[in-house]
Amino acid sequence: ASFRKNFEKPIAAANQKNASREARSTGLDKSKELEELSKAFMLRRLQRDVLKTMLPPRTEALLFCKPSLRQCELYHKLTNEAISGGMADALTTLTSLRKICSHPGLYDDSDGDTLGLSGKLLVLDALLLRIRQLAPDDKVVIVSNFTSALSLIEKLVLQPRQLSYSRLDGTTDLSNRQNMVDSFNRVSSDRNFCFLLSSKAGGCG
Repeated sequence: ASFRKNFEKPIAAANQKNASREARSTGLDKSKELEELSKAFMLRRLQRDVLKTMLPPRTEALLFCKPSLRQCELYHKLTNEAISGGMADALTTLTSLRKICSHPGLYDDSDGDTLGLSGKLLVLDALLLRIRQLAPDDKVVIVSNFTSALSLIEKLVLQPRQLSYSRLDGTTDLSNRQNMVDSFNRVSSDRNFCFLLSSKAGGCG
């Protein structure tokens, strides 16, 4: 009750559209006071600071993957429906387009699970093979928002190529997650070349 009175109410009041100047000033003061109090027991690290102090410099490379004919067909069909008002929910449309760009089968089950239907997976397949050939000691982490995409990568790329891998997603027990990461970091690339990771693994991705 004390927290609500001293902090929650004045801060919420300051965020109201029609808040007075006095209310905004009070809310700002209370926010600063609360921040000072929480510093005693909260550890806050900004991503840019972590990247600077804990990780080596990162090199980024963007690969543009030409979509398959089926991907182009579905993409144009969906965007035309959205433009004509056939799909009112923009977020649903964007999610569907992202699925199509990964593999048509993620959007339409009737497309099955053929590697050649996805320009992105064809590039990934070639890239992984080149890494194994030219840098056999290197390992790879593949991250996706869709666990269904991870399953396709397993079935269409990793298993046919007999590439060793681990997978961590929302179904992985919390007690096993750190052990999986430690094992991947410790063993050779021959034993565990690829780590499949869901970015939505229970908030721990």
